[in-house]
Amino acid sequence: MNEEQTLYSEAVLGKTTDAWFKGELGQYVLGVSQQEIIKKINEFRKTSPFRVLKIWKIQREIEVAQGAIKWLEQVIINGRTAETILNQRHDEGER
Repeated sequence: MNEEQTLYSEAVLGKTTDAWFKGELGQYVLGVSQQEIIKKINEFRKTSPFRVLKIWKIQREIEVAQGAIKWLEQVIINGRTAETILNQRHDEGER
Protein backbone atom coordinates (compact mmCIF):
# COMPACT_ATOMS: atom_id res chain seq x y z
CA MET A 1 0.00 0.00 0.00
CA ASN A 2 1.47 3.34 -1.00
CA GLU A 3 1.21 6.59 0.96
CA GLU A 4 -1.76 7.85 -1.07
CA GLN A 5 -3.72 4.66 -0.37
CA THR A 6 -2.81 4.82 3.32
CA LEU A 7 -4.02 8.41 3.57
CA TYR A 8 -7.23 7.53 1.75
CA SER A 9 -7.83 4.57 4.11
CA GLU A 10 -7.20 6.78 7.15
CA ALA A 11 -9.59 9.42 5.81
CA VAL A 12 -12.34 6.86 5.19
CA LEU A 13 -11.82 5.23 8.59
CA GLY A 14 -11.94 8.65 10.27
CA LYS A 15 -15.20 9.58 8.53
CA THR A 16 -16.72 6.19 9.34
CA THR A 17 -15.70 6.45 13.00
CA ASP A 18 -17.00 10.01 13.22
CA ALA A 19 -20.37 8.97 11.78
CA TRP A 20 -20.51 6.01 14.17
CA PHE A 21 -19.62 8.23 17.13
CA LYS A 22 -22.44 10.63 16.23
CA GLY A 23 -24.95 7.80 15.80
CA GLU A 24 -27.09 6.10 18.44
CA LEU A 25 -24.64 3.32 19.20
CA GLY A 26 -21.67 5.68 19.43
CA GLN A 27 -23.54 8.02 21.75
CA TYR A 28 -24.60 5.04 23.86
CA VAL A 29 -21.02 3.74 24.15
CA LEU A 30 -19.74 7.23 24.97
CA GLY A 31 -22.42 7.67 27.64
CA VAL A 32 -21.75 4.28 29.21
CA SER A 33 -18.00 4.96 29.22
CA GLN A 34 -18.49 8.33 30.90
CA GLN A 35 -20.84 6.80 33.49
CA GLU A 36 -18.30 4.07 34.20
CA ILE A 37 -15.56 6.66 34.70
CA ILE A 38 -17.73 8.62 37.16
CA LYS A 39 -18.66 5.40 38.99
CA LYS A 40 -15.01 4.37 39.31
CA ILE A 41 -13.92 7.83 40.47
CA ASN A 42 -16.58 7.69 43.21
CA GLU A 43 -15.42 4.19 44.15
CA PHE A 44 -11.83 5.47 44.25
CA ARG A 45 -12.80 8.30 46.61
CA LYS A 46 -14.37 5.83 49.05
CA THR A 47 -11.44 3.41 49.00
CA SER A 48 -9.05 3.34 51.94
CA PRO A 49 -5.56 4.56 51.02
CA PHE A 50 -4.22 1.32 52.52
CA ARG A 51 -5.98 -0.81 49.88
CA VAL A 52 -3.24 -0.35 47.32
CA LEU A 53 -4.25 -3.22 45.02
CA LYS A 54 -7.86 -2.07 44.90
CA ILE A 55 -6.72 1.50 44.14
CA TRP A 56 -4.49 0.19 41.34
CA LYS A 57 -7.38 -1.85 39.91
CA ILE A 58 -9.75 1.12 39.96
CA GLN A 59 -7.15 3.38 38.34
CA ARG A 60 -6.60 0.81 35.59
CA GLU A 61 -10.35 0.53 34.94
CA ILE A 62 -10.60 4.32 34.63
CA GLU A 63 -7.65 4.37 32.23
CA VAL A 64 -9.26 1.68 30.03
CA ALA A 65 -12.56 3.57 29.82
CA GLN A 66 -10.77 6.86 29.04
CA GLY A 67 -8.43 5.14 26.61
CA ALA A 68 -11.26 3.72 24.51
CA ILE A 69 -12.72 7.19 24.02
CA LYS A 70 -9.31 8.68 23.25
CA TRP A 71 -8.50 5.98 20.68
CA LEU A 72 -11.72 6.63 18.79
CA GLU A 73 -11.14 10.39 18.92
CA GLN A 74 -7.61 9.87 17.60
CA VAL A 75 -8.91 7.84 14.64
CA ILE A 76 -11.20 10.77 13.77
CA ILE A 77 -8.37 13.30 14.10
CA ASN A 78 -6.04 11.16 11.97
CA GLY A 79 -8.77 10.83 9.35
CA ARG A 80 -9.30 14.59 9.18
CA THR A 81 -5.57 15.15 8.88
CA ALA A 82 -5.29 12.59 6.08
CA GLU A 83 -8.24 14.18 4.27
CA THR A 84 -6.63 17.62 4.54
CA ILE A 85 -3.36 16.30 3.11
CA LEU A 86 -5.18 14.58 0.23
CA ASN A 87 -7.16 17.75 -0.52
CA GLN A 88 -3.99 19.86 -0.51
CA ARG A 89 -2.26 17.44 -2.88
CA HIS A 90 -5.30 17.45 -5.15
CA ASP A 91 -5.40 21.27 -5.17
CA GLU A 92 -1.68 21.45 -5.92
CA GLY A 93 -2.09 18.97 -8.76
CA GLU A 94 -4.75 21.14 -10.38
CA ARG A 95 -2.45 24.17 -10.51
